Amino acid sequence: MASSTPALVNANLLWLAAIVFLPVPTVLIVDVPGHDPLASAAYVATVRVAEIATRIQEQIIVRSNLLEPGVQRPAVFFWADWITVILTFVALVLVIVLPVLGLYPLLILLLSRPLNWLIGRTVRPAVSRANAASRG
Repeated sequence: MASSTPALVNANLLWLAAIVFLPVPTVLIVDVPGHDPLASAAYVATVRVAEIATRIQEQIIVRSNLLEPGVQRPAVFFWADWITVILTFVALVLVIVLPVLGLYPLLILLLSRPLNWLIGRTVRPAVSRANAASRG
């Protein structure tokens, strides 16, 4: 990366704080016998904060044009990367509402790649048609 911005530094610090804090709920999950709903919720919430910070960093890098020379900007369906954040929110809700599940709701994150593929497949043709119409 050629340079940085204060917003990018702050987003990076948010990500770093989440990574540094992650062992705390991990220890709570491991050390407490049975299902501790608070520890599970804290773990999923921490993962969610790290994911949001990563997506914010991506947005800042792209919008501030901080990409390395020769690196192309992402496609129009860049927002599809936020699917993981949405799925993590669903997992967090499940962990809070159904604490007996423990951390199993995190398995819903396995849907992120198929959903990204599906959205990319439906958005790309529409974007291609829109680009063709604007050229012709």
